Amino acid sequence: MTDEDQKPQPSRASRALMFVERHAVALASLLGGLIVGGLLGWWVASYVQCSAGDSGCETNVDAVGAAGTWVGGLGTIGAVLFAVVAFRSEESARRQERQLAEVAEADRRRELEAAAEERAVLAADREQRERERAEADARMQLEADAVSPFLKVGGTSSMFVSILTVGVYNANATAVAYKVKIVHPEWGPLPEMQAVAAGRRESYNLGVGTHPVKSTAIPAGWLPHSDEAPAFLKRQAEFVTISFVMHDRSWRKTGSGVAERIDLL
Repeated sequence: MTDEDQKPQPSRASRALMFVERHAVALASLLGGLIVGGLLGWWVASYVQCSAGDSGCETNVDAVGAAGTWVGGLGTIGAVLFAVVAFRSEESARRQERQLAEVAEADRRRELEAAAEERAVLAADREQRERERAEADARMQLEADAVSPFLKVGGTSSMFVSILTVGVYNANATAVAYKVKIVHPEWGPLPEMQAVAAGRRESYNLGVGTHPVKSTAIPAGWLPHSDEAPAFLKRQAEFVTISFVMHDRSWRKTGSGVAERIDLL
């Protein structure tokens, strides 16, 4: 059984009214033509009979009056039918207009909902990207902070330090520091290190006074006696500034402080 078979069928009266609505103009024209033609023919025949002195003239005149009454009744019925058809047509037009308005409103709501959903998706994507970028920045900041300078005694002669070891320690598990430079306010800068691998220490041994080793000599008298040197060097390490490149970002750090990006300055 199809959907058409399952639909309720209109009653006979409804079908008749639908027929009248569809053919109202044709039916009105046909009915009007028949009435007008019949009346004209009858009136002309009655006029001819009355003019000829026919005895049936009075009867025909009465019949014409009766026919007029019937025509008036039919006209009233026609007017009622026309009013019904007009009302139904107007009601159908209003219903169709409401349906179109409802469809337009539904379309507008769908467009608004789609636009809102699209904005929500874009906002969520933007928040996700910002969160990922913030997490990446935080991770790279921690990795940059894990690169630090150090100073230690490299060798002693009698009671004095003869060799000073200056270097950089990269405490990261995987990140590599490139183009590493070391500067101290009272000496340096030292030659650039190409790279300091993760978990590695790279250093220079600097001669003190008259004992230059491999690089710039440290001024004589800058270091105290050898027994006081470790504590002194620990304090002096806080004045050593290193610069390096990590994750395609340039960083600078002094002592055990926080690394700062210098490619944004």
